[in-house]
Amino acid sequence: MSTNSFMMDPRDLESNTVCLPPGTLLDPLALAMLQPAVGGFLFYGSKMKVASSGVAATFNFPDGIADSRAVSSATRWLPSIAKRGASSVRGTGPLLLGALPFDRNESACLFVPEITYSEDRAGNAWITLVDGPNAVDHLPTDPDKLLAALAERLTGVDEGGSHLADYQVNDGKTFTNEIVKLFSIPDEQEFLEAIRSALGSIADGVIDKVVLARRIEATLRREIDPAGVVRRLSALEPSSTVFAVMGPDGAFVGASPELLIAREGAVVSSHPLAGTVPLTGEPDADDKAVARLAASSKEQAEHQSVVDAVGTHLGSWCTEMQIPSSPAVLRLRTVAHLGTLLTGRLNLKQGADPTEGPTALRLASELHPTPAVAGTPRNPALEAIGLLEHSSRGLYAGPVGWVDASGDGEFVIGIRSAELKGRIANVHAGVGIVAGSDPEQELAETTAKLRTAVSALT
Repeated sequence: MSTNSFMMDPRDLESNTVCLPPGTLLDPLALAMLQPAVGGFLFYGSKMKVASSGVAATFNFPDGIADSRAVSSATRWLPSIAKRGASSVRGTGPLLLGALPFDRNESACLFVPEITYSEDRAGNAWITLVDGPNAVDHLPTDPDKLLAALAERLTGVDEGGSHLADYQVNDGKTFTNEIVKLFSIPDEQEFLEAIRSALGSIADGVIDKVVLARRIEATLRREIDPAGVVRRLSALEPSSTVFAVMGPDGAFVGASPELLIAREGAVVSSHPLAGTVPLTGEPDADDKAVARLAASSKEQAEHQSVVDAVGTHLGSWCTEMQIPSSPAVLRLRTVAHLGTLLTGRLNLKQGADPTEGPTALRLASELHPTPAVAGTPRNPALEAIGLLEHSSRGLYAGPVGWVDASGDGEFVIGIRSAELKGRIANVHAGVGIVAGSDPEQELAETTAKLRTAVSALT
């Protein structure tokens, strides 16, 4: 790999990982928002909480993640950076992380943070510092001195001032803003026409399914506070993976219910969602809607096509796969989905180290975009999206996550999300169109999905 892919030569970097004393928890959101214009990251995953501040190095994908050679080489430098205090714990040490565009061929980048906080489900926590020529403040590596230095910068310090409090989500009652302008792109009638055009392509046998998205551009009265949006998303969707990616171009935040890929050693998993009904908040009506979803042959068929595609892609890397025979219902605040958790074991030579297998980033790049956000067959569906959608999806429905030096990591699909800059928020929502889809019902589904992100803005 040419080091030109990095904005700086990673050989100039060195990391140190510190295990924090038991019971010492840092405020992940405050860390992610420490240097928002430079870079910040927050990811409340299923097994690890990861937060970071600053950028030690950036890895660029000029030709997007469709360039498999670049994807494979992106993590190759991470083990050499982990020179001091290297940890074998998943999700610690130097990480490559961030958000990638929906378009596989669009230029993209991920970054190695200066300061990374990792916390597992048992409450164990680590700080990793990546020290380079541009490192901020050259923080100390002694655990007590490190905590004291970070405590000066972050909120959530307890009364003693020596430890950082755990992150508690906001109930949303004190976070208020007001939408003063709202545009739908395309407008509802144009979106209905796009759905009808897609149904025509399906009837002609050009595609089996296509996922069409529409966008809402909201202008708020005051500048949007990304931290407030994240707190509100955490309160509204506690069962989803809440994420935030900060940078000079603004913030990308969301609460994704859909796991694209997780890798832990030789074990990999994916949790595709497809088949959806809106929920109203009325218990009896929502129970009936969920029952209709579970019994719908149309929704079951749509879901099965996604499971088959993900299982085929993931299975090509695995010696064994476990795929449930029927989906479960994932019930969220505004919608319910059919979901299937797929697990597999990577096909490694006997006695081989899992680091020799495909990384979480490589698996994410191969799986993306799944039929849940694109359609089937993939290429004709992507061509239809290009013709029928009125603007680029940007980061919406792209992979968001992290990968460590061993190749372990976790990526979700960046749905139920918003791109924030100043007073402007762009929010996307997509819907799967298959034979038998009703345009009005599909429009209503996008409205229900949009409510998740839009409601977190005000």
